[in-house]
Amino acid sequence: MNWIEGHYNPSSKKYLNNVTYNYWFRALFERACSTMKFKLPEEWKGSVKDFFYYALFMKGFLMVTDLPEYGKIFQPVNFGAGRDIFYQPTSVIMTNPYFKDTELQDREFTIHKDCELIKLTPTYEGIFPIISYYAEELSFLKSDVDMATVNAKLAYLMAGKTKAAGEAIKKIIDKINMGDIAAVYDQRLCNSPDDKDIPIQYLDLTNVAFKAVDSIEKLLQDVATTMNAFDTEIGIPTMPYQKKERMVVSEAESKVADATSRSVVWYNTLKDSIDIVNKKYDMDISVKLRFDPDDMRAQAEAQAQADNTTKEGSDR
Repeated sequence: MNWIEGHYNPSSKKYLNNVTYNYWFRALFERACSTMKFKLPEEWKGSVKDFFYYALFMKGFLMVTDLPEYGKIFQPVNFGAGRDIFYQPTSVIMTNPYFKDTELQDREFTIHKDCELIKLTPTYEGIFPIISYYAEELSFLKSDVDMATVNAKLAYLMAGKTKAAGEAIKKIIDKINMGDIAAVYDQRLCNSPDDKDIPIQYLDLTNVAFKAVDSIEKLLQDVATTMNAFDTEIGIPTMPYQKKERMVVSEAESKVADATSRSVVWYNTLKDSIDIVNKKYDMDISVKLRFDPDDMRAQAEAQAQADNTTKEGSDR
């Protein structure tokens, strides 16, 4: 979180340090984690597996190495200065406070010799910026929904210049709320001989309330649309908030391609890097997409065909 805030431009905008943003960030992070299913060594299960997801999605890559005292472990690391002919990093530096005052503190590992990398994205970048972007959008929308909900409760502000006038207002409102078809009151409470000193005054805010009610539905639609956009980014199948009456097969295929474009890249990058790790350290790590593109495409096509058949039948 500090890394994200420290790189926010302009830094004067403080959108991130609030409870709503933190809520959405956690929710979207856990949602993103659900798209990948990893098979990890037994000693990497439980809370270690949780850290594996966090570090991989945050940094975009992890080092895997075999240390005599600790066995086969993974670690979040930073790149060293070296690059090869294809501008790929040649070394990583492990900085873990656990190894303080040992020879492993700030140790540099040579890639393909001392370690291998499990990589999420081709550019060695994590997806926390994606999560942060949508968490910020949803945080703003949530505050707008809250404000509209409060404004929707506005109706009338009534003032009585005397205690009798105030009590009369309360009785009138009570009768109306109880279902009386008519509320009878003393005309003198509302009129004076010269109309300059009216005991009861009111401010009509119903127009504000009606506008707020109308905006709530639109704002909730915006929240759903933003969630759908995030799901599309990370590879979760979605249905548009405003679903068309029917969707042709080509549209269904396009929707699947759109929703899986990035997740397929991440999957292929992970698989290739994991294969290298398995080969070097004789391990059996694997990864699968929770939502397989081929299965999603088949389901989307079947649904589109079923919708069209139903529509054609009703047209007849």
